[in-house]
Formats: sequence, structure tokens, C-alpha cells
Amino acid sequence: MKSEMNTPLTLEEGLKKIEDAIARKRLISDAQCVTPFTTAENMLIYELIYKFFEFLDRFYAPRKGLLLLADAPKHYYGNQVCERLYGKIQEAAISLIIEDREGKDIDRNLLKAVLCLFIGLGGKGTTNYYEKFEQIMLAETAAYYSELSMEWWFWRDSLTSYLRKVDWCLVQEEARAEVYPCKTTKTKLLEVMKYILLERNAKRWAQKQKANGVAAEDQELLSKYASLSLDIGSSASVATATDH
Repeated sequence: MKSEMNTPLTLEEGLKKIEDAIARKRLISDAQCVTPFTTAENMLIYELIYKFFEFLDRFYAPRKGLLLLADAPKHYYGNQVCERLYGKIQEAAISLIIEDREGKDIDRNLLKAVLCLFIGLGGKGTTNYYEKFEQIMLAETAAYYSELSMEWWFWRDSLTSYLRKVDWCLVQEEARAEVYPCKTTKTKLLEVMKYILLERNAKRWAQKQKANGVAAEDQELLSKYASLSLDIGSSASVATATDH
């Protein structure tokens, strides 16, 4: 630290000047008869405070193994607020997603703001709230579409009818996935859906296609998903993810 005479100050001297300035500011705010700060004095105090916090970040915090100043607020906010409320916030977010999926009007901007908050709190020393949310959301998605596919079971729907429903769901879900701040979430979501709705029932697919054939107008739709593996074992990684 340096004074207005460009003379180096010790840490103790710098802190004493900051404390004196704070005391003087309080007197001024209380309408006491105190000489106002000059521009030069204000700049000096600014420089002292700046240097003090720079010292904390560059030397004191690393030496003591403490959080940097920029990370400390997120850490304590996360521990004292989000850790207690996360369950309710996550439940509300999942509820909004389900309502959106079922055609109800929701505030997508609000949902996106909450998810961005989860990401913002994922700094050093904090829980990765977004990752926790993503895992729960993917598991819920798997359960939702697994139940839905049961209603479309192949012995009730023709293969082409089933494909049309799957295609519609994928298109709708892809559009809704724009709300997720991380683009990888969208990819994971669609992979889970394709596994649940298509690859998991690959053998039934093949049997239905062989038994009933595919209408000419649905050949293009079938070709769209022809690149998906029809080997159930090849989707083990996705299946594992949906089980969490």
C-alpha cells in the first residue's frame, strides 16, 4: 500500500487509515460538523481499499486455504439458502417442465432464470446444483416416456402410428429444451427419449416391421430413425443413466 506521498504503508497502517475514513464517513452521514472528503482523499481511500482486497485474494486467502472473495458469497448463499430450499425449488422446476410437456402455459423465462441460478452457484466450493437437477430431470423424463410408451404398446398401435407419435414428442421436446442453459442437457434429454421410446423396444420394432410392413408414406419417417442402433445392448450407457 502507498500513501498520497507515494510512501509505502504497512498493512496495519493502511487498515488504520481505512478505519479512520469509515469513522469520518459516519460522522458526515450523521450531519456532524466534519470537513467533507476531498477528491484526492476519496481516491486515496479507494486505492487503499482496492489494495487491501487485492492482498486478501492474492496472498491471504490462498495461504489460509480460504475461498476467494468472488466465490465466498456464492458458497455461503448456497450453503445457507439453496441447500435448505433446493428440494422445493427443484420440485417446482420439475413440475413446470411436466406442465409444459402436457400443454399447459408456463413461464419459461422463470424456469430458465432458476436453472441459470443453479449454474451460477456451481463455483468453487459449492454443490453443483444444476448437475443434480439435470440428473433428476432426466430420470423423470425416462419415467414419463416409459409410461407413455406403455400406452402405445405395439399390439395397440401400428408401427407407423407409433413412429408418428414418437416423432411428434421428439420435435416438441427438442423445442422445449431450448430453456436449458447447457446445450449438452438437450442432447442428453433426446438420447434418453430415443432410448426409452425406440431402442429399448428394438426387437419389437423389427418384429412389427416384418409382420405388418410399413406404409409407403412412412418410409421417410422410418429412415429418419434407421441410424439408431437396434441392438439393445448398445444402449447400455443410456439405460444406466435413466436408472439413476
